[in-house]
Amino acid sequence: MGVEGLTYGISAAVGDDGDAAGSSSAESSYSVGATYVTTTGDTTLTIGGGFIQADDSNSTTVNDKTDVMMISATAVTGDLTVGAGYGSGSGVDAGAEEVDSASVMTAGASYVSGDITFSVGMVDGEAKDAAAGSDGAGTDTYESISGSLDYVVAGGVTATVGFTDVSAQNEGVSQTANSGSSWYIGANISF
Repeated sequence: MGVEGLTYGISAAVGDDGDAAGSSSAESSYSVGATYVTTTGDTTLTIGGGFIQADDSNSTTVNDKTDVMMISATAVTGDLTVGAGYGSGSGVDAGAEEVDSASVMTAGASYVSGDITFSVGMVDGEAKDAAAGSDGAGTDTYESISGSLDYVVAGGVTATVGFTDVSAQNEGVSQTANSGSSWYIGANISF
């Protein structure tokens, strides 16, 4: 399209697949995506986004197979990298379970100072789900925050200390088996 730094793609597929009541696959679908990269001063900015829409082959489901949009941005200035992304939509999983009002936001940053790299990140997502043919009622959530510190001890040896805290709920009920906090201490050795 004559815009420097812009790349894009368009795709489509046409099909006609009838599924049984307990399964789901995509029929006709199309998607559009674009990425734009520009440099201003010593900062490189990358912005991307797109959407995908696919018909559901199961006539008992309410939602399309996939109806999702997403957007993200990343900025790199010297040793600092910052990024964020957002996506939302609805769909039907392979077992024909409806997924409504799904959304997820991610953000993160990393900073390199000599032999040390510091990184932080977060995820915040939610969705409603229900059996085929029904609208979702209860909300499922997933929240995570994490951070890590890498230190290059010597050539080929990097020590890492990291922390993660995760909170998950299914239909508004805490999922203790999938929630909690953890620390990580380790090393990466390459030859």
